[in-house]
Amino acid sequence: MPSLSTLDLTSLDFDALKNNLITYLQSQTQFKGYDFTGPNMNVLLDILSYNTYLNSFYLNMIGSESFLDSAQLRPSVVSIAKELNYVPRSTRSAMATVNLSFATTGLNGNLIIPTGTIFIGRNSNDTFSFVTNQTYSLLSAGDSYMVSNVDVFEGKLFTETFIVDNTIENQKFILSNQNVDDTSITVSVSTDNGQNVASYSQATNLYGLVANSYVFFVQEDRGQVYEVYFGDGVFGAVPPNGAAITTTYRVTNGSRGNGVQKVQMAQDLGPINGGIVRANTIMVSASQNGSDIEGIESIRFRAPLHYQTQERAVTSTDYKDIIVENFPEVEDVSVFGGEDVSGSVQYGTVFIALTTFSGAPLADNIKTDINAFLVDKKNVAIKTTLVDPEYLFLVPNVTVYVDFSNTALAPQQLISEIQTSIIDWNVSNLQKFEDTFIMSKFSAAVDASDPAIDGSSTALTMYKNVLFANGTPQTVTVNFNNPITPGSISSSSFLLADGKYYTITDFNPSVNSFKGSQANGTFTITNSSNTVYFQQVTTNNVQNFVQAGVVNYSNGSIHIDSIDVFQFANPAGIKLSVTPATDQIVGVKQTIVEIDTSSVKVNVVSV
Repeated sequence: MPSLSTLDLTSLDFDALKNNLITYLQSQTQFKGYDFTGPNMNVLLDILSYNTYLNSFYLNMIGSESFLDSAQLRPSVVSIAKELNYVPRSTRSAMATVNLSFATTGLNGNLIIPTGTIFIGRNSNDTFSFVTNQTYSLLSAGDSYMVSNVDVFEGKLFTETFIVDNTIENQKFILSNQNVDDTSITVSVSTDNGQNVASYSQATNLYGLVANSYVFFVQEDRGQVYEVYFGDGVFGAVPPNGAAITTTYRVTNGSRGNGVQKVQMAQDLGPINGGIVRANTIMVSASQNGSDIEGIESIRFRAPLHYQTQERAVTSTDYKDIIVENFPEVEDVSVFGGEDVSGSVQYGTVFIALTTFSGAPLADNIKTDINAFLVDKKNVAIKTTLVDPEYLFLVPNVTVYVDFSNTALAPQQLISEIQTSIIDWNVSNLQKFEDTFIMSKFSAAVDASDPAIDGSSTALTMYKNVLFANGTPQTVTVNFNNPITPGSISSSSFLLADGKYYTITDFNPSVNSFKGSQANGTFTITNSSNTVYFQQVTTNNVQNFVQAGVVNYSNGSIHIDSIDVFQFANPAGIKLSVTPATDQIVGVKQTIVEIDTSSVKVNVVSV
């Protein structure tokens, strides 16, 4: 028998498999001198190779689908995530907040707004239904009723009933609709022909559960539908045989329901309340924070982090993971300790900055919910403070060198192409906490916009909008958290209490403090003074400078001792601009770095 040690057992290539078979057969004495290219033998070899190829591919796919890192099918990824006690985020409803007032006739007593009361609103995507998630009982003031800050959720309510059948092993209670918002699921169990009805609450872990705990669990099943299941009699109660399980849930359109600016009640509450009810709806906030079902890559990233946190918040990663998992309106989180707050160290405090998918600031009621959620997850001695993100905007002034003999585009078309590339690069590389702008990578993206571009150069400025209360003297510190170039500080104008307009600058021509030097081909500007000035804006070119504060060029911190603004020239506040001293701009703490794409300048030079 010939040795098989020379056979290649690792290749999955069809031709390699066929040659493997030929090599083996040629080594057999009974096939010496045989022509393996003949039609009959060739067909047999093709069939054997094809069968081997299919089996190899099939087994390889089975192996890939068994691991979170390599699985490609959603059911496989979800199944592996279950082992880590991670339930992928479902589609979530957009939420709007309204104030309601009612004029009524013939009502006696309270006015009831039941759970599931329907509202209708429209955005650029479509017309959407919104529903209340709780019942409101309003006290009257004569024939008038009012209620403030009512949350309404995009979607429609559905109810399904299942019967427990203990003869079915591992019976599943699968909700028939997709796009279920799993946070809206309610479950009640009816026994003794409806004589006893118990409400069950949703649980996410086994902590504190006993044999008679009325809880249910939710997990994603195949086909992106959701399954409700119950305890095993040790951790959570088991519904008895024949019990009726009633589930109510909301089916939503996710992110498509964001941005509805106006909703109106579409349901007549008169018949419910036994009279005539005329409703008036006033929007408090447009619909926001709707999100689509969690994608495979997100599950792949978050499931191991969820397992790592073990439902507690100790490290910064723990805080990020449990907040994003439980609050789908949150897109990104930055966590830093009070010991890292420059100029105002606060030991024992964890600062949490959050962004939303809609880009709007996180609503105050959601912040309250997050703080309450973290109470039993964190160390008792730790205080959590939620802060809004700060945005550091970059303004590139790009000059591209173009060989127009290699392109049919006109200069303006090329500029538009480059601007599109910059917008795409901004979305892919910035706009999240801890993202970093790197000039070389930005320039490479610009140069790749068109084959006719031979190269480019970019001059960069950056700015922050500083907004605060008018008419109140206050101390202001603006942190760019990146080195800045001396002599580059400027701002939009503002009106101070003395009735004069000023801008902020660090350059005072009457003070000889700047020095330029050249070394190794690099020109460097230094300033022996760290003073920042209010420069008066005049129409007759009179230069009047008032000492305002100090600047730390190395960390980009600008401190204004006292400023009393009566009016801003810029609606977003004082636009404070500087030139960075390095080609790498880092987003730290609560700062998000992004390009102000509306201010990008592109100049084309023919070569």
